[in-house]
Amino acid sequence: MLFKVSHDRKFVAISALLGALASVGLFASCAKQQNPTQDLRKQRLRDQIALHWRSDEDPNAHFPPWNPLALGYCALAHHAVHEALQETYPELRSSGQNTEPRPSLQRAHELANSGKLQEAAWTFEELGDTRTGLHLRNRLFEILNSDLYTLQDHHLGGSFPKKFLAFTGHIKAVYKYLLTEAVNPFHDRNSEIAAYRLDQLLRTRLVPMTIKKNLDGTRGSLSYFIEGAEQADLDVVRAKTFSTLKVFDYITGNRDRTPTNILFSESNLRVYAIDNGAGFHLNSECGTAEDIVEYLREDPRLMARLMEVTDASIRRSLRTLTRDVIEQAVGRIRLLRGRLQASLLP
Repeated sequence: MLFKVSHDRKFVAISALLGALASVGLFASCAKQQNPTQDLRKQRLRDQIALHWRSDEDPNAHFPPWNPLALGYCALAHHAVHEALQETYPELRSSGQNTEPRPSLQRAHELANSGKLQEAAWTFEELGDTRTGLHLRNRLFEILNSDLYTLQDHHLGGSFPKKFLAFTGHIKAVYKYLLTEAVNPFHDRNSEIAAYRLDQLLRTRLVPMTIKKNLDGTRGSLSYFIEGAEQADLDVVRAKTFSTLKVFDYITGNRDRTPTNILFSESNLRVYAIDNGAGFHLNSECGTAEDIVEYLREDPRLMARLMEVTDASIRRSLRTLTRDVIEQAVGRIRLLRGRLQASLLP
């Protein structure tokens, strides 16, 4: 399947893809012993990408020398590249949308009793018990806002300084901050908080609880740490919530969705979006409504939710942002609604 996009955007897509895949070791050599079959699959992936790329562009075109990681992971899920991955790794197709284990009440209580309050809240909400989910969220909010924590050594990747905080009740969180007050397009604590609030509103269950926090004379954001989730590799393609993440990043305009900013849980085949500070910047785009609506069709619950939320509720959830950025997000949701409604007309 071929999709028409602008010449520049395809440059960005392929450059970002090559850098992102190289960063997770797909193209780079790694410590593990490589086998011929895997090498052939990698070469086939390169060939498939080249096929999709050159189908409607100059075959002599070359990749620009931009920093692919700065361009972001959002281009990796462009339709042509996504199809190339699926053709190269056919076993990823078999996961489908219905592979996520159905939540159970017993599992929800187990999560709550083990101190995994965010995961427990999500599970209760999926079971329809929003009252218990809200209670757990309020409890987690109180804990993260408290000063009853210890600093722990923990390897945390990324381009910004971070601290790992351990609270009572086995609750852990990551504190991210800037050393200066200078504006940075890849980290804004208001964007981090707005991403969590939008996640709550849309019930996408991608973004762990994130709050404002001041620590040791610095101003930053504090995000709940999801234990057991690992940085995503090609696993992100088989995750049930991959399509949901694509829609979410389109709304926020987050162009920094690198593999290090995605966590994948093997237990429930879900992805989680962390480090959302690059979202909600004016004129920052991650895809088009025409392309993203195809991903939206893969998540009927999110489709229904986007149709029922009001513009006023969206504005309230994003109140930490500037007016122009808020209206930009509202406009993108309107575009998705319009395309969905148009597709349903006879």
